Amino acid sequence: MDTTGKLEWLYDRTLISDVLHRFAQNLDTKHWQDWLDLFTEDGVLELPGNHKNKTVLQADGGPKGLMAIHGTHHMSSNHRIDITGDSARTNSYVQAMHVVEPDDEAGDWMVGGWYDHDLRRTADGWKIARVRLTTVWRHGKFPGFGHAHT
Repeated sequence: MDTTGKLEWLYDRTLISDVLHRFAQNLDTKHWQDWLDLFTEDGVLELPGNHKNKTVLQADGGPKGLMAIHGTHHMSSNHRIDITGDSARTNSYVQAMHVVEPDDEAGDWMVGGWYDHDLRRTADGWKIARVRLTTVWRHGKFPGFGHAHT
């Protein structure tokens, strides 16, 4: 790979890493439209036992399971990014804290694992075509709401 190719590769890695960070940050700040805008039109969110495409997520107004929770804190780290042309695959660690009621720690719920993202370069930049959460551990009881968790 020549110098120009290396610089383009580094630039793409930075842009993709930014998408992964914005994915977590928009969940935590409840900026649902900004979160949805990270997906391609045919993008899919795969959670344990629950898969939804972007059209369904838009109709829901965002990830319903998180909408009823007081606050969340998603940490995204250890980004492994593989780029092939206009496609990329990533694996990143996630540790997420979910606070249902701010004054009741008994309802707090934590999860750890990783996200696998498939991304596509579009005219609007890198977008998520698919993201799958793999849960490695949980602490506390998921509060329910009839929807899978993130």
